[in-house]
Amino acid sequence: MWYELYEERWVIYGILIIGGIGLLGKLITAGAYGSLVRASDEMGSSKNKLMKLLCLKFETFYKLKIGVNNVDTFVDKYVHKQRFCGIRLSTWTNFGGQMTMLCLAGAIFGSVWGYILHCGQETILFTFLAGTGAAFVLIFFDNFLNIRGKKEMLRINMQDYLENYLKAKLENEHLTPEVLENYRRAYFEETVENQKKKVEQKAAEKRRKLAIREETAAVQEKIIEEILKEYLA
Repeated sequence: MWYELYEERWVIYGILIIGGIGLLGKLITAGAYGSLVRASDEMGSSKNKLMKLLCLKFETFYKLKIGVNNVDTFVDKYVHKQRFCGIRLSTWTNFGGQMTMLCLAGAIFGSVWGYILHCGQETILFTFLAGTGAAFVLIFFDNFLNIRGKKEMLRINMQDYLENYLKAKLENEHLTPEVLENYRRAYFEETVENQKKKVEQKAAEKRRKLAIREETAAVQEKIIEEILKEYLA
């Protein structure tokens, strides 16, 4: 039975099916990340649900006077949560890699199994070539589609918009005005206090000058009085 299955190349068909599933997974993952990258290029005006949700939550943090200290972690959290058909994109990425390993395992163990069953060399060779060929195709498409590069570009686009544009805008709208208001109040109170001190200093200086004048006038009056007494005497 096993000999007949092997000779009828069902192992090869199985390997090719696994390779096809892996290739489909890579295409789906690349397409999903590519769509997100295009949406992140115009993140502020994008209608993509992720971009809108991310911006909304980011703004909410600042409206609550909390702010976001680590934008990188904030972005990574939502990038890793992205799903397609209910499955996370990171799982789709790992799935493609697992299919590649299965193809290589099928090539090695399938060839050994054929040798143990004493199958024909041609069938064993085809089994090995099918497994290694399918794995090579998956590796090629993995590099060609550049899934990791798309994921990194998505993260960079989102982080750039949130940190270099939206964060500065929200800080000016929700955090800086409060600081400026406090500074204005402190400056106003300090200015009023300084004005009061200046008024008091001017009043004191005026009283001092008046006292000096009165004292001078009294001295002069006394001197005049003494002079008149001497003169009349």
